Amino acid sequence: MKHILLLLLIISVNSNAQFDANTVPNKIELNLPKQKPKFFNKGDIAVYSLFFLGGAAEGFNDALWGHNPYPGNHFFDPRVSWENKYKSDMPFAKSIMAWTTDADHLSSFVADLSMITAAGISVGICIGDYKGLTKKQKIGYTLKRIGLSFVANRLGHFVVYDIIY
Repeated sequence: MKHILLLLLIISVNSNAQFDANTVPNKIELNLPKQKPKFFNKGDIAVYSLFFLGGAAEGFNDALWGHNPYPGNHFFDPRVSWENKYKSDMPFAKSIMAWTTDADHLSSFVADLSMITAAGISVGICIGDYKGLTKKQKIGYTLKRIGLSFVANRLGHFVVYDIIY
């Protein structure tokens, strides 16, 4: 009985399931029509909103320095508020937590964070939308996204800096 089990084991190890390479096609092709990505989809709302927020934060920062809408305020006036990070009891207030001490650092932090996040989301969306596009379509699609992101950013800056302040 032991010899029969050993013989069956040896036979099963030696009998590999192989096929003739000429009988199976090497490449499976799906003949799906190439579709252009939509000009504006739901994911773009988050991206362009974050770029708008980044521009608005930059506009607020420029308004603080250019127009000084809150003179003498210890949080909003950059000519006075720079002292806050040296007077703060918060740990790391002079370095990585400086954005919590005054409006100048806070608006710069919000602008940078929102634009980096928007760029990351945009790259993720682009990678998914690039499938099935030609090189020319990819370039056009990328230029469209960069252009609309720039317009959203500058629109946020314009609204805050020129209209509100």
